[in-house]
Amino acid sequence: MPDREAPTKVRENAARRAATRQGLVLTKARRRDPRAVDYGKYTLVSAETGEVVRGPLDFDEVEQYLQDPSGSKAALKVAIRGFIERTTPPPKFTNADLERALKQIAETKEMLQQIAEHWDFDYEAEVDRINREEKGATDGRTA
Repeated sequence: MPDREAPTKVRENAARRAATRQGLVLTKARRRDPRAVDYGKYTLVSAETGEVVRGPLDFDEVEQYLQDPSGSKAALKVAIRGFIERTTPPPKFTNADLERALKQIAETKEMLQQIAEHWDFDYEAEVDRINREEKGATDGRTA
């Protein structure tokens, strides 16, 4: 980090680069009212999750936080938590879920058979005909 006598913009840019290396984004409050609580304050946000890691802080506190090894550990914890949340596998289906799905499939098949009977339609023969057509089309493409 540049020394404390360097112009503010130079120090701010150095802090932004340090934050980026630690997986953070340095944001400055946009308040224009000097009486506002967060006027001139900074916030460190996780680049990965958008979660606020630390803030509002004075600029000197930002520099201190970025230089302190515990600062990068905190950022790492936030990033890891965000990664885990995004990569958690979907819930596994229970036996009850599978049984419910099989019941719906059986009901659907029964309904299709009833429709076929109503319209004097041989359901099994039609399925066989479609399968033969698909097999013939597939055989014709590979030949």
